[in-house]
Amino acid sequence: MRLVRRLCVVLATLALLGGCGGGGDDGDGEAATPPLTTVVATTAPTTIGIATSGQCADQNFTPNSEDIASDVVATGLSCAEAEAFVRQAGPLVGATGGPANIEVGGFACVRTKDDDGQRGLPSSDYECTNGDRKVTFHRT
Repeated sequence: MRLVRRLCVVLATLALLGGCGGGGDDGDGEAATPPLTTVVATTAPTTIGIATSGQCADQNFTPNSEDIASDVVATGLSCAEAEAFVRQAGPLVGATGGPANIEVGGFACVRTKDDDGQRGLPSSDYECTNGDRKVTFHRT
């Protein structure tokens, strides 16, 4: 019985059980262990500025126009870094007519989609990678 009670104490300590009951003598000649209360500390998630896959802010290249990069997604870098990169790369690739492949700031960018604007604004989608870091965006 003593072994069972010790096992119960260990499990309760590991937060696998809420407690083991308690009080009184269980007949083995030893005083019973008092009931256990398990407290599990929780904290709110901490943001450290690195997006594993996050949606970042649109980047405007010409005020009051559709000359923007939207749907900016960062993987393996912060949104601030991705947005700075897009401000650098966006004007070089343009919405249409720009290069299909370009290297900018250590990233290799590839145009993954091109829309000539027959049904709306001309636009292109780009995927830029640098090792395990990736930035994708839609350029109009």
